[in-house]
Amino acid sequence: MALFDGTNRRSVNAAAIATLNPRVLRPYHRIRGGVNLTKVEMQTYAIPLDRFSTGTGAVNLSGLRAVEVTFDASTGQEIHMDTLAFVKI
Repeated sequence: MALFDGTNRRSVNAAAIATLNPRVLRPYHRIRGGVNLTKVEMQTYAIPLDRFSTGTGAVNLSGLRAVEVTFDASTGQEIHMDTLAFVKI
């Protein structure tokens, strides 16, 4: 994921937040007889905003212009996304 404030763009990759977001279940992908039997567990990921807003090249969170979500998927691989939410705790 990356945030852009019009001047600075800061990204955080999955490896940097992996310990905050342990995978509980692996997805099950299978097609049998032309029927898609894929089962996916939707999961919530936490990305602390201080990863974007501190240090050299920090993003101004009150002036965000863009949020970029990238996926590490092979060509033809499905990506499932249900909801994108920003929560201040």
